[in-house]
Amino acid sequence: MGFFQTKYSFQRHIREFRSYLNPRKLTLSEVINFYSNDNRAFIAMIGRSLNLRKPFAFWVDLASYQNLIISKEQAGIERALGSTFFARGMNCLYCQFN
Repeated sequence: MGFFQTKYSFQRHIREFRSYLNPRKLTLSEVINFYSNDNRAFIAMIGRSLNLRKPFAFWVDLASYQNLIISKEQAGIERALGSTFFARGMNCLYCQFN
């Protein structure tokens, strides 16, 4: 994931995706997957850092931060699905999983 090399390359990656957004081109699943994949890569990077050398001075802080990011990812998906449910009057992704 080369776009994580610098803050600016990651911002460019997000900006390019957002400029492409069009409800007729992308589904809700594709948009959620885009952000979830980036979040998953970021969370994995934190996890690799935790496995480098235990314990280091801020290991507990970094592990806590990783758990916070995971919970924010899950809350973000919940918000996206919830707002779609109320906006459309149905939950398209919910139907796919049942």
